[in-house]
Parts: sequence; structure tokens; C-alpha cells
Amino acid sequence: MPILYPNVGDILRADSFSSFHGALHTSFKVLLDESEAELILIEAKDTGTSPDYEQFSLLFAGPPEPFLPQQIYLFKHPQLGELHLFTVPVGKNPEGFLYEVIFSRPLAAQ
Repeated sequence: MPILYPNVGDILRADSFSSFHGALHTSFKVLLDESEAELILIEAKDTGTSPDYEQFSLLFAGPPEPFLPQQIYLFKHPQLGELHLFTVPVGKNPEGFLYEVIFSRPLAAQ
């Protein structure tokens, strides 16, 4: 996983809840085989972080085309950098599709 500031004592991971929460309502580029899609992070929800694990979910809104099937995609963000995220389509609204990413990882991995 990418680390934003590897030389500071308190490492801020690009894939932490606080990093994503700070990126709410911003655009992420998702690289596809021959193109890219733009998704907007519309929700970052803590789903039960414990002393040992950080658990949270992200909800992205995407356009009606292209549809992104369930798989790992490379996301690019100006502040968070590049992240490989397992992405699952979870719904559709009048503007397009909704996609979810779920994190559950040991805090000791930081």
C-alpha cells in the first residue's frame, strides 16, 4: 500500500480512513484497458474500527458509461496518489452507477 510520508514518525497511509474522509466529494480517475472513468467519492463510513483493525467502506458515484464490473482497478487521486482497489458495483441511480470499496486491515500493518 502506498505511504504518503515515509520519513515521519506518524506515518499517514494513503489508504487510511482519515485520508479518504479528507478526499470526500473529490474526483478519482480509474484506469481501464483503453480509457479511464471518473468516479466521485460520495461517502466514507467507519464500519467498526477496533484497537487492532481499521474497517471502513467507501462509496463512489460513477457515470452511466462505462460500467465497471467487480474487479481490482487502479485509482489515481491528486492527493492520495495511486491505489489498487477491489471495486464492486452496488447500485444505480439516475446519474450512473454506485461502487463500493471495503477495507479491513490490521492497524499494526501501518
